[in-house]
Amino acid sequence: MNKFLVTAAMLLVFGTSAYMSIYGLTAVFTGAFILVVCMGAGMELGKVLTIVHLHRNWKRTRFFSKCFFIMVIGALTLITSAEIMGFLSQQHTDATRDLMATKSELKSLDQEAGQLRFQIAVIDQTLEGLPATFVTKRFREREAAGYTEKQNRVLEISRKQSELKTRYITNQAYSGPIFAASRIMNMDEQKTISIFILVLVFVLEPLSIGLTIATSSAWQIGRAAKTGQKAAGISAGIPAVSGGQKVAKTGNRLLLYEIKKAAKKTANILAGKPAETAKTINHELRVICKRYNLDAKKVAGITGRSKIKTVESWMRNDVAIPIKALRLLRNWVKNQPNIRMVSAGN
Repeated sequence: MNKFLVTAAMLLVFGTSAYMSIYGLTAVFTGAFILVVCMGAGMELGKVLTIVHLHRNWKRTRFFSKCFFIMVIGALTLITSAEIMGFLSQQHTDATRDLMATKSELKSLDQEAGQLRFQIAVIDQTLEGLPATFVTKRFREREAAGYTEKQNRVLEISRKQSELKTRYITNQAYSGPIFAASRIMNMDEQKTISIFILVLVFVLEPLSIGLTIATSSAWQIGRAAKTGQKAAGISAGIPAVSGGQKVAKTGNRLLLYEIKKAAKKTANILAGKPAETAKTINHELRVICKRYNLDAKKVAGITGRSKIKTVESWMRNDVAIPIKALRLLRNWVKNQPNIRMVSAGN
């Protein structure tokens, strides 16, 4: 797993959710914008740090501390989820504002047209009671009741409704696939978008927590691999180039230089060349003891020596450590947790 890709994914998901949460808080508490932004950013960053701390120290953390941290993370997750839900709902409302306005205007025109048609029908029924010879009186009554204006208004409303329906269909086509999904599922648009937002919120926050844990694990593995490459140079005795490949940088140049120098002199001894002093061959022993905090008793147990005084003489450079004991010490380093060998074939 590439730690940089995991980190990038975590930052994208966490960043977007944090932005929506802080935006929602500032919309609710408009009187103290800067304080609310600082509070929201601190809450989101604290949530990430708490998750990382709990993941890395799970075995060393007490039960009540675990429960407390889990409750804090759960509360922050609920707050963030609520703010994300409000943000997405507001954005959907803004995106479909023209569509909703057109729909509302169409509904208002339908009501007005219905009322006008009802009034025209009442006038017609009233004038039907007059004798057929009262033609002039019919025209006067219709004119007094605004019969012609009402008919013209109905025709105008019909033309306007046609234009609004065309605009509504166009806006609906550009408002996203949610309306197509609502038609397929035979559901109301608002109910469909509500379900979609709920599903998105329930996925986003758990994904943010999961990516935070994955990022912590990826960086821990990378650090352990780098530590293993350091120790592999000690256990192999050749921390330099082998087979055209280079050992990864350890970050501690002074320690690397000492290991190279000790390994070179030890290799000369293994090749049959006499040692200059006991200090020369025992330098690698001191480097290993310094790295793993080994004392004389632990070194005696690793090398199979029953007398601790003999090991102490090695560590004081009074006597050179035997090659067999040095190999046993190297094998012990090789088998330590999170340690792996770097060979020429890898």
